[in-house]
Amino acid sequence: MDRTRLIGYGYGFLTALAFAISPVFIRLGLNELPYPVWGTAIGMGMISLLYVVWVVIRGSWRRFNREMLLALGFQTLGGIAAALGIGARNIALGLANIVVVLPLTQTVPVFTLIFARLFLRRDKDETITLKLVIGVLFVLAGSVFIILGQNT
Repeated sequence: MDRTRLIGYGYGFLTALAFAISPVFIRLGLNELPYPVWGTAIGMGMISLLYVVWVVIRGSWRRFNREMLLALGFQTLGGIAAALGIGARNIALGLANIVVVLPLTQTVPVFTLIFARLFLRRDKDETITLKLVIGVLFVLAGSVFIILGQNT
């Protein structure tokens, strides 16, 4: 396995770790905020600030060209979708138990599989195999068992 892929897996694990702790802090903050979208606005603001610092430190803004415009459009759509998802998650965390809300968010691979098939058909690195589908179904089954276990 090459170094780039290992680094990608490391960042994936870091993502899981960060997403695992964030709902706990969000839930604590929701105890005092009048509406969960406040938490979303604060979180997205912090993310934006951190990313601006990252871009300035790396000097990436110097390499901007016209070809990047389409890529920025896709990133903007992805950002809008992520913001909607984070907002919906924060509202859900304000209304339901964390141990039920988070397994519902773990159904992401099912939707990712569908959208990857629809939008990334030409990307040779994004192949959908039987093993991948079975793995996604296991993740979905685990989420269902957790939700059912909390609601019986």
